[in-house]
Amino acid sequence: MQQRRLPVTIIALLLSVGVYICSLLLGQPPVAQAHAFVIGSDPVDGSTIQALPAEIHIYFNAPISSLSSAQVLSIQAGKLTDIGSATSLVASNNPNELITPVKTLASQPQGSYEILWTAVASGDGRTTYGIIGFNVGFANTGASGTVLLGPTSSNNLTDIRAFNPINIMAVFWDWLGLASLTAWLGLLLIELLLLSDKGRSQALLIYAKKRTYSLQWLCLGLLLSSDLISLFLREVQLSQALKSDFSFSQLLTIVFETSYGQLLLARTVLLILAMGLLYWTGRPKSLPAGTEPSLQLKRTGSLHLALTQDGPTTHSTHAVNSKNLSRKTIDLKEFPSNPPQRISNSNPKGVGRQTIELKDTIGTPPSLRYTWVACVIALLTTLSYSLSRPAAQVLQPQISAIVFDWLYLIGQAIWIGGMAYLGIILLPLFVNTMMDNQAETQITLLRRLRPFFLVGIGMLTISGLYLCNASITQSQQLLSDPYGRTVLVQIGLVVIMLALSFYALFVHAPRLSRQARLLPFVDSQLPTRRSREAALQTRRKNLRVCANSIAITGAGVLLCCALLSFFAPPIVFPSVSYHTDTPAQNTSKQAQTKQLGDLSLTLQLLPGKVGSSNTVLLLLTDSSGKALTDATIHLAANMTTMDMGVGEATMMGGNPIYLATFDKQAAFSMSGLWNLQVDIQRPDQAPQQTSFEIMLDS
Repeated sequence: MQQRRLPVTIIALLLSVGVYICSLLLGQPPVAQAHAFVIGSDPVDGSTIQALPAEIHIYFNAPISSLSSAQVLSIQAGKLTDIGSATSLVASNNPNELITPVKTLASQPQGSYEILWTAVASGDGRTTYGIIGFNVGFANTGASGTVLLGPTSSNNLTDIRAFNPINIMAVFWDWLGLASLTAWLGLLLIELLLLSDKGRSQALLIYAKKRTYSLQWLCLGLLLSSDLISLFLREVQLSQALKSDFSFSQLLTIVFETSYGQLLLARTVLLILAMGLLYWTGRPKSLPAGTEPSLQLKRTGSLHLALTQDGPTTHSTHAVNSKNLSRKTIDLKEFPSNPPQRISNSNPKGVGRQTIELKDTIGTPPSLRYTWVACVIALLTTLSYSLSRPAAQVLQPQISAIVFDWLYLIGQAIWIGGMAYLGIILLPLFVNTMMDNQAETQITLLRRLRPFFLVGIGMLTISGLYLCNASITQSQQLLSDPYGRTVLVQIGLVVIMLALSFYALFVHAPRLSRQARLLPFVDSQLPTRRSREAALQTRRKNLRVCANSIAITGAGVLLCCALLSFFAPPIVFPSVSYHTDTPAQNTSKQAQTKQLGDLSLTLQLLPGKVGSSNTVLLLLTDSSGKALTDATIHLAANMTTMDMGVGEATMMGGNPIYLATFDKQAAFSMSGLWNLQVDIQRPDQAPQQTSFEIMLDS
């Protein structure tokens, strides 16, 4: 069986590698963005403009909630005066844009201005803040040094990433929730995939479930507590950024108006369902009348079990040493109806142990469908975590990032949670049980562990490489950014886990199986038997130490995951060359001429100002200089670097000059370089396409 399972595992890992490589070849991985950081503004941070605009526009790398705000301050004689409107609004056509109107525009003097912004990311509910500065006419702050243009200094990363008490608590509870999810899903997957058959592992599952019942309650309780406390801490962070008191109205806004809050509500419902299912499956079953448990004392001559049964019930047999009643051996097995009344002992010389038999119905094996339902709930809970983690917050969301992050969490549960379950629950069950009775069960279990853990290792490593490639865009960020340094530490811990796991699966486990397989062939009275039993116990202890070491190292990996969610991936700023001088050939008020086949195109944008409706004038002439009036022209305007959406217009023939007016919100709404794509369709001719670049200043 082992030779059949291993090639399937290797094929699955190779397919995973193939999917990963194909995803890199067919398309660029998504750029992961967490929180909501400023990547652009109008006016540009550090710029000097001639007139104060009527609205301040701030652009973020992720969608923001309605709790986001900006305060526009005028600096005059060292004093700050608030000149912004009372309410900042999220743009209706762009959830990444925050608009703040300026009041009493005509009376505002020239000088220096500051924008104090605070944003709450819709994806993860975290608060970010910073300062944007610009000048109108001239600078009156007396600041020395070279002015830094662009949004690289607009985010207060030092304070946002500082380890103050609130942030430390946030990281701790995120780590605790992630560890609880990993342990819960890991034990469910092991019970479902490794211990759910009708063979000898059924008895092991029954007794293991008695041990994991309280552990599942602990995991679910910590998951629910971590979600609620993390929500509370997010509101505290927002109140500190706004310098206000704790507000329940803001808390409710986070819950009901952000993607993070809605996912938290869904996750809370799933956890309550899981708790109800756990209570239902773990409650004591009442015995029918006349079937009270009967206690029988029988003397046996060896470590084998003596069983009696009156019908098709499940027996729980406790073998108690006559000298030490605290030591017991348990073996649970389902028997058919009308079994033999007694299984006699094959070794009558070994008298000295007594068997106490307890016939009951409490040890009934749990239904497999309940385990399936619990596992589905756990997988959906894991998916809700993936949807609010950094991989899901991308500039253009892709399903691949969410799927890989979900597989990464499942791989963590299989590998880390499974090793913790093996070292804490399963292996200790074999310590105080009889060698002959446990040998076959132990061999079966160890044979199934290798493909199970190899699948988890493959899922975690492949998806981890994909997510790392999406988050780290430059190699120097691995050392210069705290996110990159945390990734390096996490990679080191994963390498240690790999070494320990392969040593446990390919060295310890095969030797333990071989020793357990040979043990029943040696008579129990021979010294060789006792030496082999001692060697078997030592080997099992070493495997348990190895599994616990992997689980402890995995706890460090989970802590790195919590820190990665706290730091967020490095900000990817648009590739914009910020400068104060605009080339004359690119100014929007001057006409531009292009040659397209036998056509000559002359384009002009009027008035060429930000914050107003702009009209495109286009003249088409053929090679003879004759104006064309029978073409249909489609225009598509989009900002080259900000990806603010495409404004479209269609111009019909009938006039030598083609006209199209763009609303101020549809196109040319921000200073910078715009791309205007022109599609020309003439009767009975192939369509033609070209584009113009238009630079708008403030």
